[in-house]
Amino acid sequence: MTLDLKSVPFDERTGYALERIATVIEQWVLEHPGDAKEAGFLTGEPPLPTPPPDLPMVPIMQPLPPVTPPFTFTPNLACPVHHVPWKQVPAGVSKRTGAAYGAFLACPERDCSQRPPQ
Repeated sequence: MTLDLKSVPFDERTGYALERIATVIEQWVLEHPGDAKEAGFLTGEPPLPTPPPDLPMVPIMQPLPPVTPPFTFTPNLACPVHHVPWKQVPAGVSKRTGAAYGAFLACPERDCSQRPPQ
């Protein structure tokens, strides 16, 4: 099975995962030189130098930082049908039903039922 990398969207997480895969393959080749030669991994390049003993060990499976959207959502500032700014209707009591309602935004044009997205 081959993976067509052109179809994979490349982002920071993909790059991090590919880096981890490359590190695992490299470690396996260094630990199993006979098996690696049979598998075709050895290319004749010298192995990478051994890291210094005082290098802090970083676990391979680090938790990813939380994803935060780079924007804040703001509702449309105008009616999509009439292209006029929303008007604020204050809270009150319905004349027809007598039920109380909270304040809301509405289109100022008569008989328009458009409302901004919640």
